[in-house]
Amino acid sequence: MKSNINKKGFTLIEMIATISIIVIMSSAVAISATSTMNRAKSVATVVDAKAANYDSAMSQVNSLTEIGVSVETPTPLPSVGAITVAPTAAATATPAPTTAPTATPTTAPTAAPTVAPTVAPTAVPTVAPTVAPTVAPTVAPTVAPTVAPTAVPTSAPTLPVALTGTSTNVQDISSWGQAYNYRVSLQIVSASYVQYLKIYVPTGATVGYDWGATIVSQSGNYVTVKMSAYSSSSSIFVKSTTGTPSVIITAVSKKAK
Repeated sequence: MKSNINKKGFTLIEMIATISIIVIMSSAVAISATSTMNRAKSVATVVDAKAANYDSAMSQVNSLTEIGVSVETPTPLPSVGAITVAPTAAATATPAPTTAPTATPTTAPTAAPTVAPTVAPTAVPTVAPTVAPTVAPTVAPTVAPTVAPTAVPTSAPTLPVALTGTSTNVQDISSWGQAYNYRVSLQIVSASYVQYLKIYVPTGATVGYDWGATIVSQSGNYVTVKMSAYSSSSSIFVKSTTGTPSVIITAVSKKAK
């Protein structure tokens, strides 16, 4: 007696297709997980650094408070303008008033009567001398001329050319109360590998790392920054004492230069 049992199974093509799909999905999940772990490590590093800075600042404030030290606001320096020389004080002499002497009238003597006729003497009038008043000379004040400082022309530094496909955006964060007063966003073309950026910063500026970027080195006006794979944007902190800094991406490569 024969049993009617249908034997069904997967063909070789169906098995190959299924296995291929599983491999592709596993690869995508592994790449996504690796990228997420790298970003999590970067965020953890930034949080630890900021926490350390906060603890250090709080310990300094507490130590100053315990010993009773008060922080005073420094007096701003005066602005440089035209140099004005104070004029020499004028020596003005006040004329001394002179009073003319008053003439004293002289009374003629009266002759005593005698038998013989007497002639009354003629009184000689006394004229008071006229004294001219002495006027002290007035000395005109000497005014020193105001000398304006000579401006020395300064030439603006020549900036390098930005790499095509890259851009930067500078944000003023002075109100945050951090050591850095500017935050610069970096925009590049993303890649599946780690990329190194060569960035130009102004003379005297210092940089610090932020999310998604690591400072590798700084030499003069150029800084090397490392960006994670599949990242097209990140940011760094910049401290500048000469105003808004000009930050320019000049090169992008697979290796640090």
